[in-house]
Amino acid sequence: MRGLLALSHAGVLFESSSAVEAIKMLLLCVGCRFELTVMEEEQGWILLQSPKDHLHGVSLLARSILQNACPETTRMLLDLVIPLLDRGDKKHRLTTMAFYVEVSFIS
Repeated sequence: MRGLLALSHAGVLFESSSAVEAIKMLLLCVGCRFELTVMEEEQGWILLQSPKDHLHGVSLLARSILQNACPETTRMLLDLVIPLLDRGDKKHRLTTMAFYVEVSFIS
């Protein structure tokens, strides 16, 4: 599925492999090696690219980020995600909501 548009079960088109590679690079650049390891071991990158299991991958990513996050990081994530729930791209709202719920539940 690399480089192809994928249709999620929510009917959202997304460039799955490019988005996943961007997330990997972001985590690597900010030193989130634990999160990268969790995503690799739990097949999280595959889940994120799967139309059927995308939201499970989003949940796994949020949990892996928050397991080692300090309160400031959690607050920053919520500050970034909350505006997207209201003003963000409607086609990504379900993904944003899944991430928000996971962050809210853990924090």
